[in-house]
Amino acid sequence: MKKILLTLFILIPSFCYSNSSLNMDKFFLNHFTSTHNDRMGLYPEFIQAEFNNQTISYQYQSWKIKHKSVCANHKKNLLELSSCSQAAKQLFIEVCKHAQLYTNQEKIVKKIKNMYCTAAIDYKPVVATLTASGTKATPLSKAREMCLALSKKAKLTQNHKVIEQRDKACSIYGKMKK
Repeated sequence: MKKILLTLFILIPSFCYSNSSLNMDKFFLNHFTSTHNDRMGLYPEFIQAEFNNQTISYQYQSWKIKHKSVCANHKKNLLELSSCSQAAKQLFIEVCKHAQLYTNQEKIVKKIKNMYCTAAIDYKPVVATLTASGTKATPLSKAREMCLALSKKAKLTQNHKVIEQRDKACSIYGKMKK
């Protein structure tokens, strides 16, 4: 079973719980043993996860991940925000996949599955690239950027359509280079 290391901080009024180096099973166990107020979604909860060498932070409340909170600590640096938000998207996908392994039909299990699987589908990461200022993008540089962007997206999502788009874009770029 694939393990994802997480550092989890749940912030609720007058209570702070912290664990480091949690694997996915412990991550879910924490959700299962949360307090009644947490289960009701009365207070926002903050999670900080280490995933793919990236620190990802986000909040959820009422079993919905707040998209604007994802990687909010990187908002001042667009490239860091891009890297973090793309890793967050992949984290949500991995947690959703792992959640499918739980056959427990308790309400809280269903809520966790729904929360992460919804985020895996709905969350749109920031995608940013760095180009030299003052230079016009040539057709070759545009083709290269498209190939690179789709390569990164294909690696993160492992979606067959994205992989096909990447192959096509990189093929076009390869032909233009010759």
